[in-house]
Amino acid sequence: MIIKSNSWGSLKDYGSKCKNIKFVYEEASRFDIAKYYYDSDCFIAPCKGESFFLPGLEAMATGLPLIITNYAGMTDYLNDNTGYGIEYDLFEAGYLPGFQAQPKMESIVEKILYVFNHKD
Repeated sequence: MIIKSNSWGSLKDYGSKCKNIKFVYEEASRFDIAKYYYDSDCFIAPCKGESFFLPGLEAMATGLPLIITNYAGMTDYLNDNTGYGIEYDLFEAGYLPGFQAQPKMESIVEKILYVFNHKD
């Protein structure tokens, strides 16, 4: 598992003692990002709201199963044939007019277990 953080927040080192989890905090080159995709078993993105979310399409291009929030821009390409939608609750964004999604942890776990148990 590769876990990538961005400038919006920091990651807690969940599972930092596990040998099969790699945390990436620095900027990654296009080559590194492609390698992360090819070294992974699935792509998981529990986003709160994105306008289009190009990383999901990049992951699809490598053949990875997608597990992403079934909300906002990702719904332009997420369907039963392309991935597994994470269920969510809506909440007011606060700093913007409108809403954001709060991905449900139970849904994330359910989708990960499904993909893990149904490798083709």
